[in-house]
Amino acid sequence: MAKWIVKVVTLLLLLWGPSGVAISEKINLYTDYASFRGEGDLTLVEIYYSFPRQELSFSKGEKGYLAIIDISAEVTRGGKSVWSRNWSFGTKVNAEYEEREPSTIFDFIRLWLIPGDYSYSLTLRDRGSGLEGSATKSLKVRAYPGGKLQMSDIEIAYSIQNGDSTSRFYKNGLEVLPYPRSAYGPNYPVLFFYTEAYNLGFPFQTNYELSYSIFDVQGKLVKKFPSRLHQKPGSSAVLTGGVNVISLKPGEYSLKLLLRDEATSDSAWVTKGFFLLPPPRPEEAFTEEIAQQRRDEISYLATNKELKTFDGLSLQGKREFLRQFWRSRDPDPSTPQNEFKNEYYRRWRYAVDHYSNFDRKDGWQSDMGRIYILYGPPDQIERNPFESGQRAWQKWTYYVKEGGFYFIFIDLEGVGHYTLVHSTAKGEKKDPNWRRYLNQ
Repeated sequence: MAKWIVKVVTLLLLLWGPSGVAISEKINLYTDYASFRGEGDLTLVEIYYSFPRQELSFSKGEKGYLAIIDISAEVTRGGKSVWSRNWSFGTKVNAEYEEREPSTIFDFIRLWLIPGDYSYSLTLRDRGSGLEGSATKSLKVRAYPGGKLQMSDIEIAYSIQNGDSTSRFYKNGLEVLPYPRSAYGPNYPVLFFYTEAYNLGFPFQTNYELSYSIFDVQGKLVKKFPSRLHQKPGSSAVLTGGVNVISLKPGEYSLKLLLRDEATSDSAWVTKGFFLLPPPRPEEAFTEEIAQQRRDEISYLATNKELKTFDGLSLQGKREFLRQFWRSRDPDPSTPQNEFKNEYYRRWRYAVDHYSNFDRKDGWQSDMGRIYILYGPPDQIERNPFESGQRAWQKWTYYVKEGGFYFIFIDLEGVGHYTLVHSTAKGEKKDPNWRRYLNQ
């Protein structure tokens, strides 16, 4: 299998709007790294990254639907490049509906570096939509000399299980899937970790002790777990485990692993940061009036078939329909926040507040409101006020989506209620002779 082949793992992730319009205006890219003992004077470094597959744009081909991603990565030290690479890969689904099925893409970069302080940058670009995701972070590469008890960096993992050597994520008998986001919540309560111990003392028939502790951002101990004894397999060992963190309050924390060698009484420790996200808000009372309101709110996202199904359900059925509707569009169900839903309702509220006419709260139904909800704030707005003999009009331009497009709105009634008369976006109203509406 080629070195840069990506393994796709289903995780319940989704972030797409109607007709392929991405609610996110960039690809959500998560990165992390860990270093391990290498060879000679070099340290082995792994840079992990992941992103939701549903943020990609798929095109129909002969054998399914394909998205192609271009990736560039660079490691610098003191402002000078020490390693860089550009590559591309494709991910395929067999049917169009699978584009919306929850999944994420994991991969990592493995390289050997001289110990020291570096930084790394990673950028990926979806060829279909032109959307990009990027990250730049510091990279501290540790040295692992012999003779002293040491632990590698901690790799936070999505899962750890017995592995097959054919897996890209295989190491030391295990398949370790990285979790670069390092964020936890009710749907993802357990933090899994992988680290390595070096230079355990002789005799090897003795034990080493491993203990876990969690500290808050101020360095205060908030939770301590019982230590465990393990027999040494030799001068080095693989250390793995899982810590349930769901009882912690939302915030930033660090996991500390402490290793003690019984034979030599030497000790070593290492830490890793992670996050606990806030719990979801309590559910409101659900009535027929609220159900109708929620139907209005999803009408720009749902298909006609989905709306017809919704209309035929009982009140409890409608409530469950809405749960499933938003859950299927959640980019990361491991957290209590649904970024897609939050962004959609932010746009909805903005449309109601800014495009409602007189005392009617119907701004979401206006042409400007609908476009704002579906496409987000324009990159540029050209405002042309009322002039003698000519109506007021506006031009909204989006530069990135679908290669760029614009919308033309005209105040046909002269009361500040703008109507969409022309657009270059796919599926929107087109009228190249729209300027004829400018004359009163």
